[in-house]
Amino acid sequence: YLNKIVKKVDVFQCISKNIYKDLIKLKINKKKIRNIPNSIQLNKFKSNSKSKNIRKSLNLITIGRYAKYKKGFDLLPLLGKKLISNKIKFKWLIIGDNTEQIYEDEFLKKNSNFFIPIPNIKNINERYFPPKKLIKYYNSSHLYINLARIESFGLTFIEALASKVPIISFKTKGANEIIINKKNGFFIRNLDEIVMLLNKIQKFPKEYKIVKKGAYNSVIKFSLNQNVYKILKLYKEFKN
Repeated sequence: YLNKIVKKVDVFQCISKNIYKDLIKLKINKKKIRNIPNSIQLNKFKSNSKSKNIRKSLNLITIGRYAKYKKGFDLLPLLGKKLISNKIKFKWLIIGDNTEQIYEDEFLKKNSNFFIPIPNIKNINERYFPPKKLIKYYNSSHLYINLARIESFGLTFIEALASKVPIISFKTKGANEIIINKKNGFFIRNLDEIVMLLNKIQKFPKEYKIVKKGAYNSVIKFSLNQNVYKILKLYKEFKN
């Protein structure tokens, strides 16, 4: 049924290289595909970061609905135990729908002073996403932790980078198109590498500060002001 439907589509907006590859696998004509990524209004992110001293405590953040395995929340207890046993000082905000379900794990519930779930923050009256309240959480954070096993693009990645918050992630789909290792974030292969990296950053934050400076510049190409014209041009092609 999907194969029948996609052949009737006039044009596809492709938000990532991974989506492009998927469309090619469906035997979509390349001429029908337009590469226009998801975008954000960069002007909303001009406020300066207000994160506290990194040596005293690492402020970590993850944004995403509670999907235990897809988003990697099953790894939280394993990683948490390693962080605490290695005496890394941190607080981890986990923001999204149903994130309070992390407390179904006894370890996370017992250590709720380290792991803090926050309900999804809705955009009520603001014209552009994300809401200012969420940007404040980004600004108070040192690092964005991505444990997801797959993302089609990762809109929260570019929001974090626009807030000058580097990303730590596995080299998975979605992340591999946005993160440049040691330029705007860090790729890791396993949980032990996350622990070693966080320990290093907390004790010797010099390299982290360099990566933090490169974060914002890496998302300029995802500016809504720039990409909206590509979308308008695309629509005009089909205007009656």
